[in-house]
Amino acid sequence: MEENSNEYRVWIGTEALETCVFCGEISMGIHMSSCPSNLISLHEGQVQLFTRLQDDDRTEEEYHSDIGKQLMYAADTIIKSQREWSRKHTLEKMEEVFNNWSCITDFAEVLYELGIVQTATEVIDYYKNPTMYESEFLIWSEYDFPFSNESPWHDFKMRVDLLHNGDTRRET
Repeated sequence: MEENSNEYRVWIGTEALETCVFCGEISMGIHMSSCPSNLISLHEGQVQLFTRLQDDDRTEEEYHSDIGKQLMYAADTIIKSQREWSRKHTLEKMEEVFNNWSCITDFAEVLYELGIVQTATEVIDYYKNPTMYESEFLIWSEYDFPFSNESPWHDFKMRVDLLHNGDTRRET
């Protein structure tokens, strides 16, 4: 016989975190200001596309047209967000960068753990030109931002080693 154990649970007044593809864990449905989900209604687009794809009376050309329209809508939204970013003045852009500062410093630590950034000069070079480590950052994000004490680190490190053919020293 199964007992109802709900009587003994204690709930703390915190809301469960949701996960966003773009900005990670979010609380109370509030995304980062730079998150594309603020610009488009993903739910509306998915429902509209799903509904149209389930219509058996549509021709293959109409299916292709619907999918093409959704892709154009997404591209248009990206272009609009890029325009908005370009209109921001320097201080507004700096605010967004500072909001993501922990990610930037965490990545510097990852580069150190990988043996890619070891000297003070290399660290300064990273902060002056972080895009020179874009390939490593993309791989790091692909592995969900692991650190050396986490299980995906080994796979991440092997992938970065393959990128550099086993050599961690970067020629500048």
